[in-house]
Amino acid sequence: MAASDDQRKTQQLERSATLLAESQGQLAAAYREAVENETAAQQASTTLQQQGEGLRSARNNFQIVESNLTGSQRAMREMHCLSNSRTFALAAMVVLLLATLVVVIYFAFIKKHEHHGHS
Repeated sequence: MAASDDQRKTQQLERSATLLAESQGQLAAAYREAVENETAAQQASTTLQQQGEGLRSARNNFQIVESNLTGSQRAMREMHCLSNSRTFALAAMVVLLLATLVVVIYFAFIKKHEHHGHS
């Protein structure tokens, strides 16, 4: 009876050792999975930070483009005003030239008639 009792205890110890080994294997696998998950989480965090930096850079570039566009529009308005001023100056010069021509022709005509009137 003592031998069968010892044999039963030995079998229980062997089963316990087997279950313990299986548990250790499962624990090791869970630990490896946890490390892999942590690594994946760190990579995802790094990727998100890089995307955030990319978005900030894109926003800054957009603001620069928007500022350049505003400056270009202002320059175009100023050029339009200058163009209008140039057109006005050219028209004034043409009017003055015509007025000068009229005065020269008028005086030439008057002088011509004065000479004919004195003769």
